[in-house]
Amino acid sequence: MARKSGREGEPSTDDTTFKVGYRKPPQHTRFKKGQSGNPRGRKKGRRNLRDVVLTTLDERIWIREGDTRRKISKMDALVRTTVNRVIAGDPKAAGLFMTLMRVTNLNSEEPNGPSTAALSLEDESILANFLSRHEKKTGA
Repeated sequence: MARKSGREGEPSTDDTTFKVGYRKPPQHTRFKKGQSGNPRGRKKGRRNLRDVVLTTLDERIWIREGDTRRKISKMDALVRTTVNRVIAGDPKAAGLFMTLMRVTNLNSEEPNGPSTAALSLEDESILANFLSRHEKKTGA
């Protein structure tokens, strides 16, 4: 293929040949103007699973409580159903509900993590030593 003298990599009608190599693919394999490089890729406006789940849980449904009907979100209905199953004695629902409480920080148990009590003198000296060495390395 021919090569234009002013613009690199584009074919022309003059006699110089187009050189194929690093970062210079053959002209026939390059992307065409206005054509996607991934034509079967994700469609525009397509939502991911997280967005679909959140949208679905935000939808509102009718429920009946006694003689009255009212609209609540599907998430509210899911939590109500789980709590009612726990009260009825369903052990699987109890495990699910405990996980839900833990994730939402509604459990009243103390965390099992490290203590937040004051540091001992030995701990403070170790920490000060580390910080001084770290400041020397970073130049701060």
